[in-house]
Parts: sequence; C-alpha cells; structure tokens
Amino acid sequence: MSLVREFYKDAQKEWDRLDIPLCQIEFASTLALIDAYLTGRKEKVADIGGGPGRYTIELLKRGCHATLFDLSPENIALAETKVAELGLQAERYLVGDARDLSALRSQQFDGILALGPLYHLTAREERIAFLQAARQLLKPDGIVIAAYLNAWGIARTLLTDAPAWFADSFNVAALLTGAEFVGARACSGFTECHWSNPDHARKEMQEAGFVILEEIGAEGFASGARNEIAAIANNNPSIFEKIIDFGVLTGKLPQYRHATDHLLLVGRS
Repeated sequence: MSLVREFYKDAQKEWDRLDIPLCQIEFASTLALIDAYLTGRKEKVADIGGGPGRYTIELLKRGCHATLFDLSPENIALAETKVAELGLQAERYLVGDARDLSALRSQQFDGILALGPLYHLTAREERIAFLQAARQLLKPDGIVIAAYLNAWGIARTLLTDAPAWFADSFNVAALLTGAEFVGARACSGFTECHWSNPDHARKEMQEAGFVILEEIGAEGFASGARNEIAAIANNNPSIFEKIIDFGVLTGKLPQYRHATDHLLLVGRS
C-alpha cells in the first residue's frame, strides 16, 4: 500500500482529475447515484477512499453529515482546505487504510461511498474483508456506492492510450478476466491496482452480504473516447454539456454499462 500512498501525494492532481472532460461524465454519473440514494434526509455518510474530497463536498452541499477517510495525508489536508474555503464543515477527516476501518466504528452510517478502495486492494480476500467491514458500519438497509475498475471497459481505453498492451498475452487475458497489478506489473502511469469485471464485482458485493440494487457504467457511451470528448469540450462547450447528460443516461443501458472504465454498484446492507 506504500506505492498507492506515494502515488496520491500529489493531491492537486487527484483533485483536478474530475475536471478532465471524460471524467466529468464519471463525476456526473456518480452524483446522480448520490442524489438517488444518499440525499434528502441529512444522511450520515462515510466517504472512504474519497481522496481530496470532491464527493465529500458534494455531500455537504446536499445537507449530508459527511466523514472523509483516506490513505493519503496530502489528500486529507487538501480536502480540509477546500471544504473550509466553501464555508462547509465535515464531521471528521481521518487518515487511514481501508483494510482497517476501526476508526469509524464509533458511528453508524446511512451510506458509504467506496469509490477508491476496491481497485487498490489487490487481493480478493482484502476486498471482501473491506466490504464486510463497511457493511458492519451501515445502519439496517444502509447504502453503499462502490466503484470497480472494469477491465472490459479499459480494453477500449487502451486502444487509444496504450495499444502496445495487447502484445503481452498476460495483458490480453487480464482484459477478459481481470487481474491484480502489483510491484513490477503496476499499471503504467497509475499505481498498484485491481481490474475486475462486472461478473466478479457483483459476486464480491454479494459475498459480502450486499443486495445489489443497481449497476451503471460511469462513462456511459463515451468510454474510451477521451481525446474525442476533450476536443468537443474545448471547441463546443454547449454540446459537451449535452454529451455529459447523455453519458449519464447511457451508463444505465445494458449495452454500455458493462463496457466502461468505472463500474458503479449500489448495494443495500
């Protein structure tokens, strides 16, 4: 986990990531789920692996009582600054490892965001243990929104970003079944991570005791089109806004939801 912590020392880079045009669709899709499942009654929400707090801020804006928990001290520090600049106040800021949620056990939550841990916990038993521990933090019928990196969608992204990936038979197999990338095999340009697929992600959630309520593909129809989306955002912002909306809508359709980089699953405890 030290490699992951080192990667996120540049908290500003992670803050800025969701401003990349394609990632704005991911952001909008995730906020749509937050609005559908986690807002409206001043819910208590733990944002676990929430980075520099982009989603924590959105929860606070919506009247939720949010606690941010993240591996990176730099992410936590930036989040505190950004929240204060907006005149908002989080419940708590905690630096910690998702493999040990004991610091959160003094509370019961209506909802949990798990938008990072499941693709940085490279061992399956660690992911199951995390999901089980998260479920224990939830009130009855509590909601988790969990993100997995989805190899079936990443395959399309690699056509643009790293076509040489397909020259390695191990890599090709990983795109079909998912794989753990640690140490020397850590993803180029990223850090130690796990690529899942929709079937495996669903089974892990269910094994941990969650009832799956919904699955969406965060980037929708636009997955794999990073350069094209960026060009539209730069040249025609009004059309780009429509594309964001269409991306959110198509993320729910079966022909797209299992073929995006980020798979979002909503589970009930």
